[in-house]
Amino acid sequence: MLPKSAYFNKLRMHYYRSEDEEFLQSVTRALFFTLVTPLILILYPQTMQQSSVETALALYGIFAFLYPIWIFKRPGHNPLRRIVAIVADMGILSFITYTIGLHAILIYPFYIWVVMGNGIRYGENYFYLALATALLFLTAAVSFNPFWSQHTDLSTALILGLALITLLNIKTYKRIHMLNKTLKEKVDQRVHQLEYEYLHDSLTGLLNRTALEHALKHEPFSGVVVIDIDGFRNINELYGMRMGNEILINFATELQRFLKNKPFDLYRIYSDVFAIRSKMKTIDLDIYELFVDNLLYFIENIQLNESHHNDALKLDVTLGISLEQEDSLNKAEMALSYAKANTKKYIAYSKIIDSSKSIQQLLQRKNEIKEAIQSDNFVPVFQPIVNRDQQVVKYEALIRMRKVIDGKEQLVSPYFFLDAAVKTKQYETLTLIMIEKSFQCMHDLHEPFSVNLSFNDLLNEKVIAALKHNIEVYGSAQQFTVEVLESENVEDYRVIDKFIKEFKRYGVEIAIDDFGSGFSNFTHLFELEPDILKIDGTLIKNIDTDEKSYEFVKSIVQLAKALKIKTLAEFVSSEEIFKITYELGIDYFQGYHFSPPLTYESLKAKGIRS
Repeated sequence: MLPKSAYFNKLRMHYYRSEDEEFLQSVTRALFFTLVTPLILILYPQTMQQSSVETALALYGIFAFLYPIWIFKRPGHNPLRRIVAIVADMGILSFITYTIGLHAILIYPFYIWVVMGNGIRYGENYFYLALATALLFLTAAVSFNPFWSQHTDLSTALILGLALITLLNIKTYKRIHMLNKTLKEKVDQRVHQLEYEYLHDSLTGLLNRTALEHALKHEPFSGVVVIDIDGFRNINELYGMRMGNEILINFATELQRFLKNKPFDLYRIYSDVFAIRSKMKTIDLDIYELFVDNLLYFIENIQLNESHHNDALKLDVTLGISLEQEDSLNKAEMALSYAKANTKKYIAYSKIIDSSKSIQQLLQRKNEIKEAIQSDNFVPVFQPIVNRDQQVVKYEALIRMRKVIDGKEQLVSPYFFLDAAVKTKQYETLTLIMIEKSFQCMHDLHEPFSVNLSFNDLLNEKVIAALKHNIEVYGSAQQFTVEVLESENVEDYRVIDKFIKEFKRYGVEIAIDDFGSGFSNFTHLFELEPDILKIDGTLIKNIDTDEKSYEFVKSIVQLAKALKIKTLAEFVSSEEIFKITYELGIDYFQGYHFSPPLTYESLKAKGIRS
């Protein structure tokens, strides 16, 4: 059985402690004693100074302030506590009546208040109990006091009046009591409804993620299996959300049928993802392996017939499993992600697949990138591009992050931060910074330069607007080259074609970067009509040892010459590679054989060109 939610226990206790009639009565009693006792002491100082009176008031005061604590420590219905309260209240009232004689008429309404109050709060039984106690104690008070003994008519009138006033108003107290009881029942029903909604999935009626996390927190051990329906988004798109919901409900029903009479609980934790929690207290790998095999076999044979179509729908699932004692749900989800990424039917969690460390590293990189942006520590560096005479003709702008390492300022390669920038949605900001700073630096140096743009950059309106703005501000279109990254990720060559045509009208030179890395380069090369093909560095760096790379580069150069397109070899790291690429007829060269990337300051200091 699922333990009560801590949240709703607090809500329920809050109701009993701040709204419960008994607690309110106890607070009122304490306030009444605090306010009325000093007044009586002022009005009747001589009487109140008697030791018996002082003792009675002190005892009642202790009771008045301890009673709320009694309720706080032991909330809920307690008949004995209520009887004690009635006796204590009537006892102090009757003692004061006995002590101050005729002046006790001033406290007479309090008898009625206590009797009616108990009836309104707790019902008919407590009404009659309070009335009987009041009549008994009041009779005793007036019988033993000399003043009341001499005025029997008045004392008799007080006793009969108390009985008549309370009994004649019995319908009133009953009506108020019933209204109060009805209100309390409605509040309690609403609390139970909220608790159910808090712990259950509204679509399937299954326990939800909150309930699962609560159960895992309070169980010494729980094995968890997370079930993800493969491609459920396609089902929603094909049949619609309403039909998708119907399929989820039917799938949940089938899983419940499979788990009937088994020591497992079923949960829907979100969307199309379900979880099964083991209630077994020990780990038996054979039992778990058999359970998972049977579960997969059962699901593979489920045929869900949705109401508006004749086709029987079969679902495929992926499972993530955790038999860990701590953080088992997160680890099962980690295993699920790993299984989906590696197209496995199921994976059990192990430290090998634990991605928490990589997530922590990603968050660390995110903060580093954010801080570097705020402190203006992303800067361009410029690597020379030379012609066949080894004369610098332009520079490629490359991003670096300034960082202090071991007390020394260093420039960090994008290898260490660019992927994190993409994953944390900071890549766009870095691109805009690079465009702006590259134009500023090279305008000041009066040198041609190029920047790299990915396929996604070409889809980004902010990036395109930044390019146009800087071209107009610095008037450097004739000295500017855009290197468009060519890869298998290009989804629509029409985007590249549109970009090339638009910027060529400005006089911008267009290069296709990493040419040879994609799958469709040659097919679209005729349509794109770039100015330069920048041959992929993985082909160039091995050209002196890999015959296939040599032949592939040779073919690219021959094709480019036929199309009157210039070629550029990057990653030229040695004299031997330079000679080979030179002999193949490549037009431009770039790499550490000629120069590493240089800062703006060093270029300005050197006077740039050799």
